[in-house]
Amino acid sequence: MIMFYPLSKERDKKKARQILDSVYYLSEDIEDVRLTEHGIEVAYQGEQVEEMNHQLTAFMKKSLQNRFATKSVIRDNRDKRPESSHFSMATHTPSGGLHLTHDLVLLEHALDGIFRELALKHGAKLRRYPSFFSRDQMARSGYLEHFPQHVYGLSEIPHDEQKLADYRALWLQTKEVQSAFESSDLYLQPCLCFHVYDELATVQQEEGLQLFSAEGPCYRHEHRGRLSPSRLREFRMREIVYVGEGKPVADMRDQLIEDAWSWFQELGLRGYVETATDPFYFHEDHALMFFQSSGALKYELRFQLDDNTDFSIASFNLCGHVLCNSFGVQSCYGEVHSGCTGFGIDRWLQAIVAVHGNQRKQWPEALRLRCEA
Repeated sequence: MIMFYPLSKERDKKKARQILDSVYYLSEDIEDVRLTEHGIEVAYQGEQVEEMNHQLTAFMKKSLQNRFATKSVIRDNRDKRPESSHFSMATHTPSGGLHLTHDLVLLEHALDGIFRELALKHGAKLRRYPSFFSRDQMARSGYLEHFPQHVYGLSEIPHDEQKLADYRALWLQTKEVQSAFESSDLYLQPCLCFHVYDELATVQQEEGLQLFSAEGPCYRHEHRGRLSPSRLREFRMREIVYVGEGKPVADMRDQLIEDAWSWFQELGLRGYVETATDPFYFHEDHALMFFQSSGALKYELRFQLDDNTDFSIASFNLCGHVLCNSFGVQSCYGEVHSGCTGFGIDRWLQAIVAVHGNQRKQWPEALRLRCEA
């Protein structure tokens, strides 16, 4: 059924745009959330209709009391003439990942090659990390506190003779073995940068800006109603982390915005760069969202194909001293600041395929050459 929350004031409609995604996490039985001219429509397929209506009303009333900063656009080429043909994006699996065939695998590697070269141009040191974090790492990062809607924890069958035997018996009898699993205190990584902070905490930082870059899979528990070719549960990222004093960190963030925007235009893509926030869910965290947005601490590069296709493909973040302090990163010069730029490789791939098609011969020269190397 369709539930409706009315919005008559333009101010409330603007606020609603910034919390729309959070509505999904009220229930797994929500299939779609839309902002219309008159309010928010929620497609709900569960049985607790009255309770869900109450939750939606309470959530919206509380959310609309919060302050939201007006978003600011700093780069925009949407007036550029769009490509005459729009192609379908690469398909995603029901579990929320991409299935890529030969040319698209080459495209994925070519795109990461561009981002890796960009990192190396600025003197980044390359890293490769495992795909999971310990509970301590996740706790230090603040992710468990602020973004539980996206957390994937790993479970395991303990190395215990009796528990292994119990598992085997359950499997043979019922094939229902979930009760045999226990928490491992390990989590699939939602991003890569926490590994860098953990590494830096072991050595006192010298003066000067340091850069590190890593690529790998990331995992976020996206709501099933939001899964799409551009919103996945497993995706690949190339991140560049920069650590040092405040001004050099901010300057590097600005330079990486310029670098990314240059590539964005060279690859024939249309979109814009605007202020953004992390996906805070709890009402108590909305002050952090306001602080982040009003201080332009986070920018996103967003690809726009048409009126219905618009998604972020890169983010540029100033973290201040928060993460360095949390992980215990120390220096010889005082307070350590950091920033992080993340390139969503799968989303860049989808943007290229949507505009240029899925065959190598159709892509911009810079990509074709990297695919042939």
